[in-house]
Amino acid sequence: MFQIKTLLEDEEWREAVLAVLAPAEAVFWRNSFPHMEAGALNPVTNALYRLDNSLSLRAFLGSPQSAYDVRRAMDERQVVFVCPSGTGESDKLVTALLLFDLFRAGASRIDTPVEDLVTLWAWADELTAVDGASHGHIAKILEQLRKFEVRFMGMTQMAMRLSNETRAALMQNQSLLSATAADFDEAAFVAKRLPGIDAETVLGLDKYTYIQSVMLRGKRTTPFRVRGVPVDEVFADYRNEAGLPALDEAIDKNLDRRTVGEILATQRGLDDAILAHLTTRRTPPPRPSGHSSGDVVRTLRPV
Repeated sequence: MFQIKTLLEDEEWREAVLAVLAPAEAVFWRNSFPHMEAGALNPVTNALYRLDNSLSLRAFLGSPQSAYDVRRAMDERQVVFVCPSGTGESDKLVTALLLFDLFRAGASRIDTPVEDLVTLWAWADELTAVDGASHGHIAKILEQLRKFEVRFMGMTQMAMRLSNETRAALMQNQSLLSATAADFDEAAFVAKRLPGIDAETVLGLDKYTYIQSVMLRGKRTTPFRVRGVPVDEVFADYRNEAGLPALDEAIDKNLDRRTVGEILATQRGLDDAILAHLTTRRTPPPRPSGHSSGDVVRTLRPV
């Protein structure tokens, strides 16, 4: 990803790359790009420089060999935890990228027969904050990916602060609706969708207690009350602190995990490595006049 900055700002590097591209792929860079105003690049480069200020984001988004593959996680029943908060002003940008990637990966399952699809559950906590960066992709995930066995669970304390588009998509496509204690406006909004429940009932719920209604065999259940159980109590039998080193070792092996320092060291020489690869190994053969350009050079995709 960070080679986009090099492509836009380093004229010498860009010219060396263009020299090995077929003419059809170089048309924009030869004819249109030189006449663009300098300010036109700022929206792209400013966003990349913001990402570049975070070591963790540079390692996550700029690694030439990434273990992050949502489509593979879907198909292989993997568990993936992603926490974009804590990256400062880049939070929303990273969240937008992650949501779009989830949508793209889910839509790509069109190549798989329905009977072979593995159900993926995607959970988004603090949905109000996530929604602000979704650019409509939460609604698209809810509306379009169910047929590809993607299920999206959104959790928020303030449903009324969600965008109208997201809130409507959640209510229209819901198969599970759950409510904890909330203020009157939030309680009234949810209670209208829980037959037989009024806002006062939701307002008076105890801590760790909630009311929910679910779709069961194609029919919606009568709302019922549930009391939560602490996670450390539910999974007490699985606690095994002595096994943590072996778990970390297995994760390192399965993901070919590297430290941030190792990734950044590789990244520092990535511009030169890409250029060397293009100029020494991937010079495209001449194409017949009037023939389509065929496959583009794909090595300018280091992520």
